[in-house]
Amino acid sequence: MGYLDKLFHLEGKVAAVIGAGGFLCSEMASALAKAGCKVAVIDKNLENAQKIAAEIGQKSFELDVTDKQQHEAVLEAVIKKYGGVDILINGAGINAPTPFLDISVEEWNEIISVTLTGTMLGC
Repeated sequence: MGYLDKLFHLEGKVAAVIGAGGFLCSEMASALAKAGCKVAVIDKNLENAQKIAAEIGQKSFELDVTDKQQHEAVLEAVIKKYGGVDILINGAGINAPTPFLDISVEEWNEIISVTLTGTMLGC
């Protein structure tokens, strides 16, 4: 195996992909699985996560990224299943269907909670 192969070799690595039930992160989860990773397919929408996990032969986990205790529980479950985490993709996010200047404070706070707080908790 050459230098670059060793540097970028993913076979046997464990990837936790948060937001993997969505379009972009499901593609990342699929690519990581094809590269030889064990992939924890993580999403708030368990049905979507299970569908993606089944398609790529991996395990799904349900997670509301705004809940610290759920992050801890999912991390514990992933470590129990795979022995650790080598790669983290924090891809959960939402956007407002409302035009920007019409977004309510409540809707704004939900976007910030999922996008920023969820990312911090994932890390």
